[in-house]
Amino acid sequence: KKKKLENFKFFHDFLIKSVNFPEIEFSLTCSKGTYIRSLAHDFGKKLDSGAHLSELRRTFIGDYSVD
Repeated sequence: KKKKLENFKFFHDFLIKSVNFPEIEFSLTCSKGTYIRSLAHDFGKKLDSGAHLSELRRTFIGDYSVD
């Protein structure tokens, strides 16, 4: 089944901050409606190992920042 184009989400920035297997720390800027937990799941599928998030922190929402 093909995904509809209007459901496509965008990553504007993606940075791997550290790699200490089995953990990988990354940050990203993405469009609203992006499911980051699904992204981790997809990484695990590609690696044939499974994956999950141990931490998730939203630092921006629109013009608002936690800083």
